[in-house]
Amino acid sequence: MNIKQKQKMIYDTDLRFKALSNEIRRVILGLLYMNGPMYQSNILENIEIKSNRLVYHLNLLCKAGLIGKDYTRDGKNFSKYWIKETGKKYLDFIGASKELSTKRLNSQALSDICNLPDRLPYT
Repeated sequence: MNIKQKQKMIYDTDLRFKALSNEIRRVILGLLYMNGPMYQSNILENIEIKSNRLVYHLNLLCKAGLIGKDYTRDGKNFSKYWIKETGKKYLDFIGASKELSTKRLNSQALSDICNLPDRLPYT
């Protein structure tokens, strides 16, 4: 591995930990882990957050390589997101996936795992 490859690996790792450092992004990952692919509107139904803030968090998760994005649905422009294997591995690393996979979780249980209120009142 040359120096550029090592630098990119370090940058990617730093970006992933930055993405996981935010509780909203961890909840988004948890929702995608539990529910599979979700449209942006479905994610908004589970997290009380402004649409533009959700887009910011989703874009950061995509840039970190933790989730993927699909752009169309029935010929219309809708964004659908899913968790990538890398995202699942990082959830394993922080210990959240064991909690998620051993329970049939609803939003209350997810909030308990992440130490969050029932709905996230973030702006």
